[in-house]
Amino acid sequence: MKRVAALLLAATASVCAVAQQSAPHILYGESGRGYRKGELPQSLGSGWLALVPRDGVWRLEPARFVSTPFSGPHDPQGLDDSTSLGVTPDDALALFDLPELAPGKVDTPDMRFKSRPRAFDATTVLPLPCNGRDWSLRVRDDRLLLSDGVTSTDVGEVSDDAPEHRTDLLWAGDLDHDGRLDLVLLRSGIDGSMLCVWLSRRAAQGQLVGKAACLDQAGC
Repeated sequence: MKRVAALLLAATASVCAVAQQSAPHILYGESGRGYRKGELPQSLGSGWLALVPRDGVWRLEPARFVSTPFSGPHDPQGLDDSTSLGVTPDDALALFDLPELAPGKVDTPDMRFKSRPRAFDATTVLPLPCNGRDWSLRVRDDRLLLSDGVTSTDVGEVSDDAPEHRTDLLWAGDLDHDGRLDLVLLRSGIDGSMLCVWLSRRAAQGQLVGKAACLDQAGC
């Protein structure tokens, strides 16, 4: 999982501010470091769940946070008043504070999510069979679509004309235990990044998933 943490940190290396000022409901695993004091609450409270791999399966497990003052060298931009977050368990891919989620085993497509995020372009078709249904992600007219073979739902932008803007699939599976597919997506570009979880329990009528929470991070 250290490679996953390194990828997530690299994906946000240019980020210097968190645009979302209210208490977040999704966080990167192992990457709460570098936030300015006040941009995250001093106490993140109970109810947080960590998405972690355990013996070949994915699980949601209770997470605990420890906040400590940032002890790095002085930063002329003022980042030396940051708060560093430690997380237990320390091998989480992502962390959630959402009422639809509960601890336990999480069903996923038969694919590895620990090695690297999956980027999309105009030719991408990614099968995601799960719980007996043939889900897939594909690109059409610069939009990333989740499909179950009957219905399609727009979950983000993918543009070959602007390769600096990309949408990566970090994870897919049944997070909310309703038998339907959910997604964790990272949208990144020159002006920052946005980590979002899409849940089937948040879907509007005629949709497969709805956006449940995002962590919006803006660049300098």
